[in-house]
Amino acid sequence: MDKFGPKIMYEATFCRIYFAQFNIYYYICHLNIKNTKDMTNKDWLFLNSRDDLLRIDMREIAYFEADGNYTDIMLSNKLKCTVGMSLGKMEAILSERLQGKVMYFARIGKRYVINLNMVFQINVLKHRLVLSDFRQCYYTLDVSKDALKKLKELMIQVKI
Repeated sequence: MDKFGPKIMYEATFCRIYFAQFNIYYYICHLNIKNTKDMTNKDWLFLNSRDDLLRIDMREIAYFEADGNYTDIMLSNKLKCTVGMSLGKMEAILSERLQGKVMYFARIGKRYVINLNMVFQINVLKHRLVLSDFRQCYYTLDVSKDALKKLKELMIQVKI
C-alpha cells in the first residue's frame, strides 16, 4: 500500500461484436480488477525441490499423508501432490511457516497431519475421520482409536 491507497491490478479484455442488421460494430471492454492486498494476504506454502516448485494456499490443504520417505498432499479440490520428504520434516516446515499464527494443522497418529478447519466428523467406534471443505469435497480417513480420541478432546477443548 502506498500513500495513494492499495495497489490495484487489472486485466482488460476487449471484444468486438458486429451486428449485421444494423451494420455497426460494438466494442466491449471488460475489466477484471484485483486488489493486490487480497493476493498477498494468503498463507502460501512454498515447497522447492530440484525439479519442482509448489505454491499451495495453506487453507486449501485437506491433509498430509505419510508414504515412506514421501508425503502426499491432498487439497480440497481433490488435487494430490507428492513431495520427496518425510511427514516429520513436513511437520517441521509447517510449524516454522505457521510460527505466531493461528493453528491450522495437527498430527493424527503416525500417518496423517490434518487441517483442523476441515474436520467434519470423528467416529471413534468406526475408526473414521471425515474431512470436508463444506462445499463439494470430502475425504474419509481410517485412523486409530487413540488418535481419534485425542483429536476429539482437542476439538472440544479448543472449540475450533
